[in-house]
Amino acid sequence: MVLGIWMIDGWEVSASASEEASGPAETSGRGGIAGLLVTTAVLVVAMRAYLHIRSVAGFSANQTDAMSYVASRLGGPAWRIAIVATVLVSTAATLWTTILYLSRSTYAMGRDGVLPHPIGRLDARGLPVVALAVVSGAVAACTLVTGFWPTAASVLNLVLDGTAVFLGALFCMSALAALKLLADGAAGRGCTSIAVPIFGALALAAIIVVDVAQSDAVTRAIEIGGLIAGFPFAWWRGTDVRTTAP
Repeated sequence: MVLGIWMIDGWEVSASASEEASGPAETSGRGGIAGLLVTTAVLVVAMRAYLHIRSVAGFSANQTDAMSYVASRLGGPAWRIAIVATVLVSTAATLWTTILYLSRSTYAMGRDGVLPHPIGRLDARGLPVVALAVVSGAVAACTLVTGFWPTAASVLNLVLDGTAVFLGALFCMSALAALKLLADGAAGRGCTSIAVPIFGALALAAIIVVDVAQSDAVTRAIEIGGLIAGFPFAWWRGTDVRTTAP
């Protein structure tokens, strides 16, 4: 289910960049669906390839350095170099994608007054350079902090589990927001229009609870601390919007 949240995260990337897309209004939605299908296909092929190399038990026994294990199964030091290069390229692509959608989200928050207004400004080219600088600095700082963890595998698990919880919370709140928007117009259409966001919100809430409960002590503390830190801000902004709404 955590893997599913990561795959669905492509929707957020598509939505965050939707204002920069050209074409009809359906472009962003089609991009999200296409990205989800392509990601699923790549994942299935990759999993089939890994299981062709070795069984699940073999990977479980070598999960602290799974890619080195794959290189050893393929044979020869050349495979190890190729796999390391592939992992580095993949990590760089992930970081750039993160900066892409976080900078757009941060820009939108600055534009709407949730964050300081300078963050919500565009330069002459129409790019959110201030938001890009802020997000790039924060990402670089967090990346440097991961150097204090004892192993790369431990920090990777922390990042995957922690961000899955925060993304799950974001998607859960998005489902609740959709439920609120649809509730007023659902009277004449039955419960069909609100069934999907209700199911999504409940399922994501359950996933968050289970993921936090199964995390190790350090990861659990970071996850709970992040959720608690974000709650007052979300409550304040929600109250402020309700107060100032026409």
